[in-house]
Amino acid sequence: MKKIRFLLFTLLALFYVTNASALIVGNRFERDGITYEVTAMEEAHDGLPKRFNVKFVSSKMSGVVNIPAKVKDYPANQYEFDVTAIDNNSTVPNATSVVIPASVTTIGANAFQVGHIESIEIPATVTDIQKGAFSQMKSLKEIKVAAGNAKYSAYGGVLYEMDGSKKYLADYTVPEGVVGVRINAVQGALNLTAISLPASLKELPATKDGNGFTSCKKLTAINVNSANTTFKSVDGVVLSHDGKELVAYPCGKRGVINPAYDLTSDSGAEKGNVYKIPDGVEKILEGAFTSVEYLTAVELATSTTTIEKGAFTNMRNLRDVKIASHVASIGDGAFFGDIMLQKIKVDAANTTYKDDDGVLYDKAGKNLISFPAGRAGEYTTLSTTENIKPDAFRGAAKVTKVTLNTGLKTIGQDAFQQTKALKTINFGNPSTLEEIGQSAFWGSGLEKVELPASLKKLGTYAFKSNTNLKEVTVASGSQLEYLGDRAFESCSNLETFKFLGTNSLKTIGTSAFGGDSKLVSFKIPKGVTNIKTGAFDGCSSMETVTFEAPAKVTTISEGAFQGASALKKIELPESVTTIGKDAFNKCK
Repeated sequence: MKKIRFLLFTLLALFYVTNASALIVGNRFERDGITYEVTAMEEAHDGLPKRFNVKFVSSKMSGVVNIPAKVKDYPANQYEFDVTAIDNNSTVPNATSVVIPASVTTIGANAFQVGHIESIEIPATVTDIQKGAFSQMKSLKEIKVAAGNAKYSAYGGVLYEMDGSKKYLADYTVPEGVVGVRINAVQGALNLTAISLPASLKELPATKDGNGFTSCKKLTAINVNSANTTFKSVDGVVLSHDGKELVAYPCGKRGVINPAYDLTSDSGAEKGNVYKIPDGVEKILEGAFTSVEYLTAVELATSTTTIEKGAFTNMRNLRDVKIASHVASIGDGAFFGDIMLQKIKVDAANTTYKDDDGVLYDKAGKNLISFPAGRAGEYTTLSTTENIKPDAFRGAAKVTKVTLNTGLKTIGQDAFQQTKALKTINFGNPSTLEEIGQSAFWGSGLEKVELPASLKKLGTYAFKSNTNLKEVTVASGSQLEYLGDRAFESCSNLETFKFLGTNSLKTIGTSAFGGDSKLVSFKIPKGVTNIKTGAFDGCSSMETVTFEAPAKVTTISEGAFQGASALKKIELPESVTTIGKDAFNKCK
């Protein structure tokens, strides 16, 4: 075995052990009151130029925040970076103005939150402005674009995007000539009560998380010029021109008061407020009702056969859903995040779907499609269940325990995301689970996880930000070969992670345990050959790392154990051939 004692180790050029400021992609540093995150660290190679880039994350400075085009890491001044992006959800709580440098090419979603900025100018270099980029800038009155920008322009303080010869509204007003409204374009326009769409408009894109008008809480009417040949407006609701598709419902529009839908158990609840889908509508499109504020029920037309994914998500007061006999297609996550919804009832005559005490399944009971987000307590899946579909339990903030059946094979992407009260998940006895999808349990309240031997795939971010999670075990005979990238990242209370016997693990993914500051020890299984970048970065309480014999690990990648500041000694097996830059940076 190769012994490394960090205080005495001399090959600093290889390990950078004493270099307290060494960085890898994903690390953050603060300089002159601004926090940055490293996005690229690539020396010139194969004819490609050097790329050392960072993005702006936040600043608490008051007044004008002047973001520099270049910045050196602090405190060592070892690297110089180009500032090329503004991060998603970046914050400037005390700023009255922000100066964006001409080095920036990308502005992320929900940029420059919280501050008091009334005007902002986009540099000519910017080529990518994410959906809803300025939606959280509540004081913003004007957007300007520097001369020479080939993709964006501003007129009357409103931002537009040029896509070929087409002009898209990217923020607020809709004059003739505009052909589309981007997703979240007028998100957060808190005082907007009505908007009129021109005859030239041809596109209203949407996703399961929203459309162009999402979260405009006072918006009561979306009107369409009568000369438009793609869309029409019926009582302020956008339909396709032929009336077969419902495209967008204004977030602040109320329906018809109907006492039959009152919630008698809660006098303070929204009164029965119902919208009836117009006759002739066959399909409710993706994101059509996302974040609608007041509706408590939607009555489907007899013509309605299709509900697309995310059609009714994050509706604040929706509590009555009845799937009629003629509905033949319901997309994934159609009802996630509806915090008042306790049951999804299906007409017994429906030949495609059924419900199990208000939980939506396909007729055969093989696919669990939607668990009502307002339902509390425990739930056991049907014995016939094979798949939990994407977004099925997403945002179900009151469910506390879920017991999965033997026969279940997959848990889909985002299936249990943000289930804050979920303390216990039982994967079945015996478990047949083979796959846990990307972000499946991101932000859940789980305290202990027992991964079954049958599990073959663990998706990226699978258990990220489970801040109550203390213990993870992997059953003997585990078939898992790749421990997913960032799978347990930011589990700030995770103390133990153990393989209970034989296993098939070959790779520990990028940042798999990044930021798990209470993880004390880890035993690398003997079949592991690759510990990827930042796998244990920031595991500041980690005292011991051991390698099960006969070890096969060949690669310890860049920053793999960076920030494991309690680690005083490690014995590397003879099989190791590659140790990446800063692999043991900041270790004692």
